[in-house]
Amino acid sequence: MSIIVENHLIMSIGISMALYSVVYLWCVYLIFRKLKKRMIIAAAISLLLAMPLCIMINISLAKDLSVSAFDKWDLLAFAIIAMISVALFIIDHCRMHKQD
Repeated sequence: MSIIVENHLIMSIGISMALYSVVYLWCVYLIFRKLKKRMIIAAAISLLLAMPLCIMINISLAKDLSVSAFDKWDLLAFAIIAMISVALFIIDHCRMHKQD
């Protein structure tokens, strides 16, 4: 791809994003394997791990493209991810206490 476009920036950005994504997906896979019986809490933890992934991607892109790393939409996305994650933790907590 880089040879066709004659711009090595595309390849370097793609490789770093792919590495971040592969590491994140392996972490999610291991979380779900470890928490087989509690899929909801595994989903909540996976969502929380998505926040550092977004931060790493933003910082990497900001460095490569000389743009700002964060804006109000990133904060909104983090807030939404955190709220969904907290809701999943609460749902899991209620389900575990309901079974007792």
